[in-house]
Amino acid sequence: MNKTCVTSVVHGTDFQYYIPLFLYTLNVAYPEYDAQIFLTEELDAEVTKIVDTIKHDNNKILLNKFDVKCMRKNSSNALRHLIPEANLSGYRYWHPTDIDFLIFRQEMTHIDYYKHIMKKTCQPYAGARGPINGIRRLDVSPAGWVGDYQRIAAGCFAAKIPEWFDKTRKSREKYMKIFAEDTNDEYDNQKPGSYREYDEVMLFRIVRESNMVFPKKKDCFVYGKKMNAKYRSIHLGDFKFNKRWKNTERMKRILTQNNIEAFVRLEKDPKWLEISAACSRNVFVGDMLHKLRHHVRKRI
Repeated sequence: MNKTCVTSVVHGTDFQYYIPLFLYTLNVAYPEYDAQIFLTEELDAEVTKIVDTIKHDNNKILLNKFDVKCMRKNSSNALRHLIPEANLSGYRYWHPTDIDFLIFRQEMTHIDYYKHIMKKTCQPYAGARGPINGIRRLDVSPAGWVGDYQRIAAGCFAAKIPEWFDKTRKSREKYMKIFAEDTNDEYDNQKPGSYREYDEVMLFRIVRESNMVFPKKKDCFVYGKKMNAKYRSIHLGDFKFNKRWKNTERMKRILTQNNIEAFVRLEKDPKWLEISAACSRNVFVGDMLHKLRHHVRKRI
């Protein structure tokens, strides 16, 4: 078994159409990594056909491994931090992330980068602090993402196994129970998965409750080093927001030129073109790819 497992949790038919894009780019970038995709519902028949064209022994798509009383739009993002330990037995490193990433190999690989962070911080995880201000949820935390509502960026995160599970078991079990019973935790009156940033707030709380050191500075790790944006590869989710993807200066900070160039090379791959065309039959995913291509043309 490979030492690294990359996982994602997917809810909703639209998001299922990201699965082939994610798996294909991950398999090309890091054929040595395993992938486990957890579904909250049956895999769409059309997506199944596309996935079946990707021949890679390291991919697994698993149905509903969670006990959830009420599945909300944002529940799946939080559930990625509650993957059953048994599924990751035998692995040394774990990279849970969003399904709407396109992954590109870096000179220092993704896991080697996160391993370096863990060594520097003496923590069994690598995760940078998320936004402090940004979008305000007045009904959630009027003061911003501070106090009990601090966030750890969840898409660019990795953990060491079994140390992470050993440290966080009590806290994770608490949140599994919260999802199973659809109750609130002691910090607020919000239901699990009830707002978009819940997963990053929950991840912060897991780290804090487990008596680990957590990052203080926005976009930085525990020891103050800023997250290197090239390890975001390409986040198709950026293209949902016009104020984000149309802001060229901001996009240059979060979508690095080396990943733009990697995408240009990918666009010459006939298999990628076949898969992306098939996934683009879903209007939602097709729109994200169209906006990405438009943005890339302005950067080359």
